[in-house]
Amino acid sequence: MSVIRVSLSKKEPVFKLPDSWPIEDLKALLKVMDLDLDAVNELQEVEEMCYMALNELETHEAASIVLTFLLGNDLEPGQISNMSHEMIDQKMWEEYPEISLHKKLYSANYLLYKAFNGRFPRPGAERVILKLENIQDESEKAKLLGNDKEICLKLLLGAFEENALIYRLYSEQISKGDLKEASLFIWEQNFTTEGTVSMLELTASTYWFDDLLDHAEYDAKLLNHETHV
Repeated sequence: MSVIRVSLSKKEPVFKLPDSWPIEDLKALLKVMDLDLDAVNELQEVEEMCYMALNELETHEAASIVLTFLLGNDLEPGQISNMSHEMIDQKMWEEYPEISLHKKLYSANYLLYKAFNGRFPRPGAERVILKLENIQDESEKAKLLGNDKEICLKLLLGAFEENALIYRLYSEQISKGDLKEASLFIWEQNFTTEGTVSMLELTASTYWFDDLLDHAEYDAKLLNHETHV
């Protein structure tokens, strides 16, 4: 068993997810709307053209196009149609039952929010940075380097308030040490290490990270990859 000292060293707001809407995706979306910008290589110009093209449509029409582009393989046409009307005033990246789709829904909402000058709900996410000291087990490092979301969440649990959303929704799973489903709310993670000190960067919706304590410090005990605080 190893004891890892965990410190929440930084928490900051995030608006656009770093890996969302690269220029290739924006060009592909524009082609769906019969606009060809293959010759344009400036991201800002392609973004502006995409916002303008979407803004010329009714909000539900624009939402349907974006949702189909991002979630056409995940949702049925009827589900997309319903959601395209609902997301004008609902935070689907927080409220939709399938947590595995929340990241894509956030990205969809971000683009629509920008295109319609704030008529859609403002998306909100948070990035936290954990300082981890005394990780001696190489298998633990390997899991973190491999972006294992479950072990990331287990290391983060001690930073949440006692009545946090994660504890209310997943109390049974937490008690059993099984956080595979719950860990899906983590959208991005990055682990770096040097000697006995490592940094773990995690990004998720503000919906989840609002319940984190400021400057939390605690010991996480790992035994067979089960974490206790």
